[in-house]
Amino acid sequence: MVLDAPPASRDTGCMLRKPVRGVGFGLLLAAVAAVCGAQDRDSLQVSRHLPASGPAATELGQILRAPAHEFLPVPDPQIVASPEPLWWRIDPGASGAGSARVLAIANPQGAEFELAQPPGYRAVTLDIHDPDHVQPYSRRALVFTLEPGATGPIFVRAQTGRERSLEVSVVPEAAYRSRDRTYLRIMNLTHGAMLAIGLVALLFWQRLRDGLYGWLALFLLLQTLYLGAVSGEILMVPGLRQLAAAGSPFIWFCATAAAAAGVFFVHDFADLERHTPRLARVLIVLGWVLVALATVAVSPWPASKPWFAPTGNTLLVATNSLLLLALLAAVVRGGRSAVFVLLALLPPAVLTTARALQLLLDLTYPAWLEFGMPFSMALSAVILTYGLADRLFIARRERDVAVTQARHDSLTGALNRQATMNRLEHDLRNAMVERSQLSVLFLDLDHFKDINDRYGHGVGDACLRALVSVMERELRQDDAIGRWGGEEFVTIMPGVGAASAEAIAERIRRHLQHDGRSVMGAPVQMTVSIGAASFHRGHDSAQKLIDRADAAMYKAKRDGRNRVVVAADA
Repeated sequence: MVLDAPPASRDTGCMLRKPVRGVGFGLLLAAVAAVCGAQDRDSLQVSRHLPASGPAATELGQILRAPAHEFLPVPDPQIVASPEPLWWRIDPGASGAGSARVLAIANPQGAEFELAQPPGYRAVTLDIHDPDHVQPYSRRALVFTLEPGATGPIFVRAQTGRERSLEVSVVPEAAYRSRDRTYLRIMNLTHGAMLAIGLVALLFWQRLRDGLYGWLALFLLLQTLYLGAVSGEILMVPGLRQLAAAGSPFIWFCATAAAAAGVFFVHDFADLERHTPRLARVLIVLGWVLVALATVAVSPWPASKPWFAPTGNTLLVATNSLLLLALLAAVVRGGRSAVFVLLALLPPAVLTTARALQLLLDLTYPAWLEFGMPFSMALSAVILTYGLADRLFIARRERDVAVTQARHDSLTGALNRQATMNRLEHDLRNAMVERSQLSVLFLDLDHFKDINDRYGHGVGDACLRALVSVMERELRQDDAIGRWGGEEFVTIMPGVGAASAEAIAERIRRHLQHDGRSVMGAPVQMTVSIGAASFHRGHDSAQKLIDRADAAMYKAKRDGRNRVVVAADA
């Protein structure tokens, strides 16, 4: 984003003579090629009124009487807008029979124009920021329809707060209209994408109250306003016409305020404070300087600000460079979010820097830069959105891990006691509603204290994991295993009756006795005592069902261990 308005592309044809590199530029090249194909153009000569002696004429009447030798031809088809009332003569050349033509003055934002053309040479004063100005084309250029069959030169002067070059072209009306429609389609696509993503970010901020989304929404909406202001199309939006009519100050405000919002967003999203704290602090200072500059842009003091655009563009170049340096440092130091921001900001940062330098040096504005800037901004918005989605994915994964850790036993992976009781209460309610069966097993490793004392807690922990592994092999996917405490476990088996529960418990007991002879090389000879209880509707609660299975397990212990006991009916 830069502190001036983009002019129309040169009508001599597309200026994509050098390869353009960067993320997403395949799409950009295709779009520019569609718009900037080679076109025929009428011969055009531009000259400046520069008398050999005496002051230059300031009034139209004087210009009309000035002899031809007082006009100095310029090598390029352009005029210069300046604080001085300089007049320029444009000789459009001959037109074909019945061929309607238009005169287009690129980059008209911020300048007031006076134009007179044959045959009557009636002076017309125009300002592209005037909401009442109507032309059948986009406002990327100030367009005049030339009088058919009229001969003679056209006289133009453009006054603005500082000196800058404005490209001039005379082209067939049909060709310009076709090219302008393509331009509008491309701009509407890019502006619409940025506006939509900005509004989504605004809704996220309103709902989540996360400042990150607020900065992103402000950044994208201000960028959209900026692009609409420099193209002049924002003047067509009800409610924004008076703002856009302010001209350059409004463009300056949008550019600097959007840059500030972008700095604050990148600082938070890429976590620059953690990865590169020194650069992060400098960027924050630059961000607040940009805020101050945006305030000055729309303040009534000072009334004249010829220094603003050069100062602002220099500051934007410095900010872009520092942002890219900070992001590169963050990426090198392992910043995941910084990767997305770097990919998103690299193309627009390079292009806006090129645009700022082009304005500072008053160079020709090429087509690839004019179309590349809005495309790169839209592409940046899409990549940043993907980066935010990745951030949400990471946050959700961390939340799921935290929930899992809070509900599960860290040693065996089984549910902890509270989660086991919650699951049992849930399955019990379902069994009541569906009038289905439900059984639980209460398991206790035999002589577990002796195993710990003889072979150490490492072997004891391995024995607990071995028991859970045996249970997982015998249970269904919908069944649940919970660690009740110490060496005690509970299984919950929805849809399983007493007979099936006893058979499952017996298989677990036999397999553990067979597989648990040796654990980690220690001859532990593992066995387990199991109590089984089945739900009886109208008599059992979750706690009563656990108590009945627990009592059956203790009976198995008393009866000699390594056995299964089924609880009596409630």
